[in-house]
This record gives sequence, structure tokens and C-alpha cells, in this order.
Amino acid sequence: MLLQLRNIGMIKEAEVALDGLTVIAGENDTGKSTVGKALFSVLKARLFVFNEIEYNLVNSQYFQKTEWIFNKISKKELLNSNSFIKLDNIEVDFSKKSAIKGSKKFLDSIFIETPFIFNLYETLSAISNANSILDFEIPYNYLWWDLYIKLSHKAKTFSLIDFSDEIEFIEKIVGGTFKKYNEPTKNRWFFVRERCEYEMENVAMGIKQFAILYSLIRNGYLAPERIIIFDEPEVHLHPKWQLKFGHLIVQLIKKGVKVIVNSHSPYMIETLKRYSEIYELEDKTNFYLAKDGYFFLQESLENIFETLALPMRELKKLKLQRYMSEM
Repeated sequence: MLLQLRNIGMIKEAEVALDGLTVIAGENDTGKSTVGKALFSVLKARLFVFNEIEYNLVNSQYFQKTEWIFNKISKKELLNSNSFIKLDNIEVDFSKKSAIKGSKKFLDSIFIETPFIFNLYETLSAISNANSILDFEIPYNYLWWDLYIKLSHKAKTFSLIDFSDEIEFIEKIVGGTFKKYNEPTKNRWFFVRERCEYEMENVAMGIKQFAILYSLIRNGYLAPERIIIFDEPEVHLHPKWQLKFGHLIVQLIKKGVKVIVNSHSPYMIETLKRYSEIYELEDKTNFYLAKDGYFFLQESLENIFETLALPMRELKKLKLQRYMSEM
């Protein structure tokens, strides 16, 4: 399945395959995150205007909802009158202010932006309660809100995939397990190690990153009809754990989960490449380099690593300059 984008933020034109694992590498502000936000918007809007009887979409409502969601999750205006999004037979054309219905292949998306979500549990819960009784809406980050709901409640369509190996894999890495209470005053996750329970707010960010996947598995959200979007998952992970996290992602791909990873970490990118080869998933894995508003499919990682290695070359120049000045 192809995701096609035009004239959205930094993206001039992009065509990205969603076959299993899609990795988008590049420097900051090259449109990596925008791909995930566009995909999230069209799939999430689809849920709002879904007609259960005819499995159809009301075009004007679908367009308006897609635009509303995209603007709500973007910190700046990324859409214009020439923006265009297409996913299979889902199509949103901003020049015509129209949209057409889409297929059933992807029913939902999960955008994972930051493990800080666990620190926002009480805040988002309070906003939810307040918005239900106020005659105005308190603003909130919709990406965080959607993930908060998925971490708090079990999926209505519960995944039947056996992820017991992945659960054991996570518990071994973090040296503990995770437990959720469902009481109204205690509806959140805790980290458990050596019979001690720790509030997730007090747990290291790296552990929280693994906790998100653990929680989504336990709540039944990881399934082929829901695509997961990781936005720079390496940010809070030591290189050693980046390798573990990349390994875990490929394990999910092996079981049919579809994943997009935006990254500028050589550790994460090469890990995904090597484990996709080990698991014989090359035909379901695509690597792209985001540059100058376009996305270039990469048969090897050479160009990606050359781009990401530029800062190291700058440091070597500084070292050489100091050496020359001391001579």
C-alpha cells in the first residue's frame, strides 16, 4: 500500500510504501514527522465519519475532519490549498476541498511521540473530566490524547495475536514488569521491580518507552489493521537499548504489525536493517531518506549514513583546527 503526499509542510512530494516496516531517515525539519501526522489524520478522521451500514464516507465531513485533526496535531500550519494526501483509495484533495472513501485495510493508527505521556496521565484525565462539564473546550495535544486513551482502556476490537514472547522480551530488558489498576482514582500503569511498585512518573524515560509498547500489547491494540508510528523513538534510549528496541520493532513486523519509524539515529536505523535481514523481512521493509522536500527510497544505507555522519565530520574539523592552532 502506498501513501502519497504533496505540498504539506516541508514535503514537496513523497511516495512511501507501507508494506510492513517503513523507516524514514533524515535531519531535523525534513518532513519525517509530517508523514506520520498525515497518515494519522486521514485514518482518524475516517473513524469519525464512518457509516456502518454502507461502509461509506460523507465526503465533505471527511475532508473537514481530516483538516481539523491535522491542524490540531501540528504546531504550525502545514496545509495549504495545494496539499494532497492519498492512501490506497482514500484521497483528500485540499485544492478541491474534497475527500473520497477508503478501504478497510487500516482502520486506525497509533502515533507514539514521547514516553512523557505517562507524566501527563493526571493532566489529561482532568482535562477529560473538565471538558465533559464545561461549555468550552480546554485545548490539548490530540496525539497525546489518543495515545492516553489507548493506554487507559482496552481495545474494542481486541488483537488475537500472541505477543507473549515480546512481553517476556520487554520484561527482561527493563528488569521488571508493568501493572495497571482500573479503579477510577488509580487508572494508570505502574512499574514493578522486586515486589516494589513505582509510579510511572518516577521511572526512567527509557523504561517508559518500552512501557508504551507493553501497555498497547496488554490492551489489545497491536494488530495488522492498526499502523504504529514511532517518531524518533531513540531520543530517550541509550544506544544499547536502541538496539533492543529496534529488535522488538522487527519482532512485531514478523507477527503482522505495520510500523513507521522516523529516525536520525544510525544505531536505530542499522538495527532495523540488520534484524529485518535476520528475520527475512527485506520484502516488507523500506528505507527512505528525507531531503529537500522529497523522500528517496534507499536500496542500501550508504546515503543515509553519509547524511547522518555530517556532524561527526564537523567535530573532526574542529579538532583539526585546534591542533593546527597549537602548532
